[in-house]
Amino acid sequence: MVHGPGRLRAERSAADRPYPEPPLSPTSRSRGDYERVRSDLLSQAELFRLEGIVAIGAAALLLVRPGRVTALFALLVGGAGAVAVLAYTYVDPGALGPLPDMYEPVWFLEKVVSLIAQLIAVVAAGALVVRGIPARSHRAPGPGPVSRLVR
Repeated sequence: MVHGPGRLRAERSAADRPYPEPPLSPTSRSRGDYERVRSDLLSQAELFRLEGIVAIGAAALLLVRPGRVTALFALLVGGAGAVAVLAYTYVDPGALGPLPDMYEPVWFLEKVVSLIAQLIAVVAAGALVVRGIPARSHRAPGPGPVSRLVR
């Protein structure tokens, strides 16, 4: 079974990446550049913020309601982010419906760190899905050690 630290790694990985892609990068993409990459509905920066909110929500759900379903949700959130980083680095699909054209065929430190964090979230959440989250131990009712001393 995956114990507390395994669950904590999944929660931290999801929560530590409020911006799946870097807000600033050495390739002259500034926060304003991400705002300018937009479709009729969304900018790239808004999409990153939305993914960050969902990732934080997945981490919070794992804390509040630990279980395979919430671990699966965290796995899907992290996996979707990792697939998006890889896909938009190696494939230029153009604008897809409400999504802007986010093709960026270069790697830089913040993008690599983002991908690593998402992959850690996927592995940790995947372990929780496969192995489960251990239930809290419940003691059988009966006299505890203090009641034995009081007699």
